[in-house]
Amino acid sequence: MLPNLTFDLWIGLHDTDKDFQWLQKKPLKYVNWAPGEPSGQHSSPAPNELVNCVVIWHALHPQFTGRWDDRSCMTDKNGYICQRSKDPTLPPTPAKFPPLLTSMLTYLNSTYRVIQKPLTWQEAAWLCETRNETLVTVVDPYHQAYLTQLMNSVQLPLWIGLSNEEGGRSYSWLGGEQLFYTNWQDGEPQQVLGCAHMDLDGTWQTANCDTKLTGAICRVGGGRTGWGILHPVLASSGDSPQVPGAELAIQPIKSTP
Repeated sequence: MLPNLTFDLWIGLHDTDKDFQWLQKKPLKYVNWAPGEPSGQHSSPAPNELVNCVVIWHALHPQFTGRWDDRSCMTDKNGYICQRSKDPTLPPTPAKFPPLLTSMLTYLNSTYRVIQKPLTWQEAAWLCETRNETLVTVVDPYHQAYLTQLMNSVQLPLWIGLSNEEGGRSYSWLGGEQLFYTNWQDGEPQQVLGCAHMDLDGTWQTANCDTKLTGAICRVGGGRTGWGILHPVLASSGDSPQVPGAELAIQPIKSTP
């Protein structure tokens, strides 16, 4: 939704008696506040009056797009998101989230494949390359949000194409893209030399590149990285796109512009 908008959006969260709650009175089990929020800077002498209401940011800085901020309920003007109950007379529609691991996954201009097998970061990079793909690059909060839904389904840490194997000044993407957007877990990156993976909540963590994690995310149609030949460990194991049971794959068809 947010990629097509240029304004912030009201959601049904507000504060009453200094505690934030949903209009539907449902318990507040999940929050996504921007840094320093909620500020609670507005006040009213009237009891139980709506004072601070919450928007989803369409931030100028992509790091905070999708985060929450509290604003004056009465003076601020923003767009809004409405929600309604399902009509019981209508047939059920297939749920899009979380994505099914047996389905094709395409989001905007990207398509993804998930590999589920024990792999080091280098093995994962080479296995993606054998399919003319690359370990995934996450360039903005919109693709990150989609992959976070994917991680909620997989429930396994997966390698991504971010590393600092050679002792550079910072982490960089395998495909050469600049690191404009990040989604590091608090306290990360902890390792000066290492490779990055996406954790179960979608945040990024560092690990030793030789650690065998439970899989990786490849970007379909990512092209070769110029590494050359097939990794010897993978070649000796006979792993290839045609090997049955070698992986559980998500194989969306590449979208065309």
